[in-house]
Amino acid sequence: MPRKLRRRSFTPKEEYVYLTHSIKNDKEEESRVLLENYKVLLQDALDRLWDGVQVKRKEG
Repeated sequence: MPRKLRRRSFTPKEEYVYLTHSIKNDKEEESRVLLENYKVLLQDALDRLWDGVQVKRKEG
């Protein structure tokens, strides 16, 4: 049985701050492959999650 998720608002309750830091390494090709594979796996996970979402429209 799929879980039902309901959002009351799409506005976040708080602000988020993202801190990033670049790191130099001598593994440029390996890093590129790692990030590309991560992107593919993340997209697959999101696709699987969305496959379980049902959208219902209420008529006014």
